[in-house]
Parts: sequence; C-alpha cells; structure tokens
Amino acid sequence: MTSLLVAQAAPDLMSPYMATLISMGGFGFLLLLLLTNKIYTKYAYDQRTEERDYYREAFEVERAAHSETQKSRDLSVEQNKLVIHLLEELKSGPKRVEP
Repeated sequence: MTSLLVAQAAPDLMSPYMATLISMGGFGFLLLLLLTNKIYTKYAYDQRTEERDYYREAFEVERAAHSETQKSRDLSVEQNKLVIHLLEELKSGPKRVEP
C-alpha cells in the first residue's frame, strides 16, 4: 500500500530533467548542485570574494567618515557652548567697577 502512494506521488516530483540528472549519477548530482547555486565554480567564488572585499572597504571608508563627522560635531558643540556663554555675558552688560 505504501509503495502505491509513493508511486502516485513520484511523477509529480520527478520531472524529465531530474530523471536525467539522477541517471547520470554523481556527475548529475554535482551538476544539480551547480545549477541550484549550492556549490560555486572558482570563477563565481572569485567574483563573490571581490564583491565582498569591495563592500568591506566601502564600509571601512564610511566608518572613518562617520568618525570624522562625530569629531567635528563634538567640536561644534563645544564652540556653540562657548558662544552662548559669551553672548550671555554680553547680554548682562558690562560690569562696572566702582572706585
């Protein structure tokens, strides 16, 4: 009974291409893995590593730029505090010294 159920389900799972790949044995299995991108050729692997390295370098450049922006922002905050302090002193007017 079980084999009858498997036999009925098998035609849906087995396309002519799959049957051809299975009949090829180990080579067919490797070909199937290549076609489904489960394994890569040396050329594809080299392309992926070059792309990874490119994005890694771009990330490091962006990180360095962000660090510089953070430093300049900290400097700007300090300058703003100084300007606010000076303006508050000017607003209160000059201090008179009585003899």
